[in-house]
Amino acid sequence: MRTYVVSKHKSPTHPDEVAEPAVDDRDVLIDVHAGRCEHA
Repeated sequence: MRTYVVSKHKSPTHPDEVAEPAVDDRDVLIDVHAGRCEHA
C-alpha cells in the first residue's frame, strides 16, 4: 500500500510503501482518497 508516513509530530511527511493493515473487531480503517494539509 502506498502511503505518506508521519514519523514524528510536526515533522514533514514522506511517501513510503507499507504492508496492508490487519484490522480486527476493535479497529476502524479509514480510506482517504483526497486530503489537504494547511501549514500555519
